[in-house]
Amino acid sequence: MFDVTDTATSKHKRARNGAIFALCVLIWFFLDRITKVLAESAFIYPRRGDVCVDHLIRFDLVHNTGAAWGSFSDATSLIALFTAILCVIILIFALYEAKQAPCVEMIALALIFAGGIGNLFDRVVYGYVVDMITPLFISFPTFNVADIGVTCGVILFGGVVLWQMITTHSDTSESC
Repeated sequence: MFDVTDTATSKHKRARNGAIFALCVLIWFFLDRITKVLAESAFIYPRRGDVCVDHLIRFDLVHNTGAAWGSFSDATSLIALFTAILCVIILIFALYEAKQAPCVEMIALALIFAGGIGNLFDRVVYGYVVDMITPLFISFPTFNVADIGVTCGVILFGGVVLWQMITTHSDTSESC
């Protein structure tokens, strides 16, 4: 039998999750753009290492035409196409999941999407990605706020999936 309350709850959850997703995307994309604009205006490319914070991180300006760790250098168009396809897939998945997903899953998807869009924007508009944060306590490439969003989003999403697998497994094992 058709239950009106389930449909209303589903619509409310979809609307709430859609709003959470959109707000997170806007905030993270805006934060990424501001930090990149500030980095571009604060440094004269390719001057590096002017600002150091407690020997933990250094703020540099790097114009990255490749992907992580300088891989696929000068493949900006191919990377942009791949990123655009992944962003569309993430957006479709988020729209599908919005009717049932917990808030934390929507935040994770929003961070991944916003980070992807932030770097895609750079690749399309400038032909390179603006990176500016270099960790000094570990050998790691220079990165940006968009990269932080993607990384945190993937970790958060992995945690959600793992949590769902654990709770689903415990629910099914108890019923046996």
